[in-house]
Amino acid sequence: MKKRIKEKQSYKEIPVEQCKFSTRTYFALRRSGIDDLYSLVRAYNTDEIKSVKSIGKQCYEEIDQYFLENYPEASDNGSFKASELEDPEIIAFLERAATKSIDLLDFDAILVSKLKRANILTIKDLLMADLYKLRKQAHLGDNGAKVVSKVCSDIVAKRDAYLEGDEYGLLINRKTYTDRDFDMVTIEKLRADYGLSVVMLAEWFGISRQRAYQKINHEGPIKDKWVGKEMSALDKAAIERLIGGKRDQIELQDNKYYLLTGKENNAVICVNDKEVKCFFT
Repeated sequence: MKKRIKEKQSYKEIPVEQCKFSTRTYFALRRSGIDDLYSLVRAYNTDEIKSVKSIGKQCYEEIDQYFLENYPEASDNGSFKASELEDPEIIAFLERAATKSIDLLDFDAILVSKLKRANILTIKDLLMADLYKLRKQAHLGDNGAKVVSKVCSDIVAKRDAYLEGDEYGLLINRKTYTDRDFDMVTIEKLRADYGLSVVMLAEWFGISRQRAYQKINHEGPIKDKWVGKEMSALDKAAIERLIGGKRDQIELQDNKYYLLTGKENNAVICVNDKEVKCFFT
């Protein structure tokens, strides 16, 4: 996801102090023998800098940000080259991709939620995004970034064959829970105001994403009401940990809790083998 920066000989004449790093990062670089910009670029390109003991996560992020802000070649301009975007076939493919939601890609619910917060709503949005910047903007982490990068590569390689094949809308092979059902009133509210995704529903009920879409578009009696159920001591502890720890998801004693953020308050969903509960906090 990271682009290689040109290792210009002229960079040998630029001492690292001219990069105006923090004192901590500056001395960490000097202690590791990196005295000039050329040495820094080379270590950055090869990821050798990550193995330097004195260069911790905070220092690396500062160096990373420096290159992104000052050297355009450090940034990724999306999954297609600029010249490819003039190809009529790719233009037509991207138009179709703009109609396809990321909900049906093989991403877990939390990853989809993070992407949507970064305004990545369609496959075209994903393919046109600067993946390296998106990693930071959406807080993807190493694993999330690898998953997104692989899916983007697969889509570019297969194009329409990907959208029409088994990868898109992949079935989730998990246990199907027949004792629970969709609370359409609550789901509609959560989707409209709290960013609930179809991916989450598919995971909770062990069904395909297409089947989840079919269920939310089918008007029928409500067999299970998620709101108004008793809040247990475990539920209270989970809510405190979610909100206090600024986390999207936790699991406690076979109960999975999801935090959805709305404009005025939060919604916490508890999912277990027997039921789904929704609390607005």
